[in-house]
Amino acid sequence: MIQTLNQHIKLFSDFATAHKQINSFDFGDPWEWYNSNKEGTDKLIYPAMFVTPTSTSVVNGLHTREYTIFFCDLVRHAEQNENDALSDMELVALDFLSYLVKGDLGSQVGSTDANLNPFTERGTDYLAGYEITITLRQQFEYEDCAIPMSGISIDYVSCKPATILLNGTFYANVASGGQLDITAGGGAGTINVYLDGVLQSSTPSANLDAETVNILWT
Repeated sequence: MIQTLNQHIKLFSDFATAHKQINSFDFGDPWEWYNSNKEGTDKLIYPAMFVTPTSTSVVNGLHTREYTIFFCDLVRHAEQNENDALSDMELVALDFLSYLVKGDLGSQVGSTDANLNPFTERGTDYLAGYEITITLRQQFEYEDCAIPMSGISIDYVSCKPATILLNGTFYANVASGGQLDITAGGGAGTINVYLDGVLQSSTPSANLDAETVNILWT
């Protein structure tokens, strides 16, 4: 199962939050923050990291997302700190590349090579910094079993089994399209359904004396 766009955004945001030289993070089109004039709790505090999705493709079972990442800082009057801003943001961009390659997204990084392109006087805030383009690749299985739909026949035989946990403890594997009746001996609890190791549902129950889990797809 591929990581979603939201999961990628969270990993980027986690880096921005953890890095001590980044004060703001945003995701979307560049025009939204080039001339943002945000106020209050939404006001941007520089230095900042911005992420823009540029493309998504699926070719021969390979799902690819491309992002452009901007690291930027304010340039003071008369460009007094422009070189400092460029130098600092280049280092942050390099930190981000290390985070990608060595972190949770390392297996998805298409190439460890990257071009860091400097920019100055961008937007009404007169920003200076660096932008890089990264590519993240994941296997795409064209898995019809994962489609949330009804009323159309699915070949359950080809779908992988689900793993059922009760209160975090393994209980059983259930074939796709099958049914599991749970008799857990009483007491309150939670049924967790995992597909391909990913939690799909977590259902608290008043008790686990007579629960039924129906598996339709994986």
